[in-house]
Amino acid sequence: YTLSLHDALPISHGKPFLSPAINPLQLSFNVTHSHTLALYGVARNRAIGIDVEHERPEIDYTGMVSRIFSKEEAPLFWSLPKAQHQTTFFSCWTQKEAYLKARGEGLIFPLNHVSVRVSPEQPPGIFHIQDAPEESSRWTFRELFPQQGYAGAIVASGQDWDLRFL
Repeated sequence: YTLSLHDALPISHGKPFLSPAINPLQLSFNVTHSHTLALYGVARNRAIGIDVEHERPEIDYTGMVSRIFSKEEAPLFWSLPKAQHQTTFFSCWTQKEAYLKARGEGLIFPLNHVSVRVSPEQPPGIFHIQDAPEESSRWTFRELFPQQGYAGAIVASGQDWDLRFL
């Protein structure tokens, strides 16, 4: 029997996954890239999402924060010293994007409906999802610092997993 790419990688909401018929280990995966860096995430028996962004200083934070930050996050962001805006913006962006990728929805779910850690004093992760408060306990977040000038995050379902880099 020969598998075609279509058999091996069906698409759900734009996120490829392995068909259960050829995936007895129940592996899931996700990929991200930005500028010159790519990251791959692989998990067993759980959903996974990963995101990386090259921190670009030319971002118009005023416009972006008003569109993608929740009403809880925006005041926290603007209360930070201006020198922390770039790092914080990309940290929040990657946490949100990794979460939505783990859910398999991508950007069809509004980013401003997800509230994540804004200040370094908060633990990483979701602290609020509009209309779905139970979601925050279903996921574990880890921030990634893969290379100077990049922000990243990985999100997986459940609480009982360890992160390993290869």
